[in-house]
Amino acid sequence: MRTGHWVFAVGAGAVLAVAAAGCDSSTKGSGTALTPSGSSSGSAAPSTSGPSSPARSTSAAPSAANGTNVAACADGRCEVAVRAGTAIPLPRSMDVEKVKVTAVTSNRVTVTGRTIGNSSFGTCSGSYCHTNSTNGAVTIVLGADSNATENGLSLTVEHITDGTAIVKITTAA
Repeated sequence: MRTGHWVFAVGAGAVLAVAAAGCDSSTKGSGTALTPSGSSSGSAAPSTSGPSSPARSTSAAPSAANGTNVAACADGRCEVAVRAGTAIPLPRSMDVEKVKVTAVTSNRVTVTGRTIGNSSFGTCSGSYCHTNSTNGAVTIVLGADSNATENGLSLTVEHITDGTAIVKITTAA
């Protein structure tokens, strides 16, 4: 007989938001270019600073310690960048197998797997966390800075951007 126990603890953590503005405040809203003397001119002088390009964020997205090398997770400890469709190998001692990232949206990561054995126990915490375990099938949906455990697996979403998530896998305490 299969028994399942779930404890949900959703914290008041904030979702990490990274945004970059692309405006040059010196001419914002003026509609005309400024001449060197500071007076506005009906025609804009050509720029000597080179072609303009969209503004980019000054802070680079974080990188995973193990990059995209999910084989590093086979010992139960890794930090990897994953996309939808990524299978993550885990040691049998974690009592979870066939772990796969099934979706990465702008603010959520969905991971599925199967529990090994006759029981399942998990917890959930962070800015967004939802888990479901039915007949050995496990589905975990996490937002950034959220954590879920399932049997011996601890899964934390460190960062989500552009269809890629950085996840940290450790042994559950």
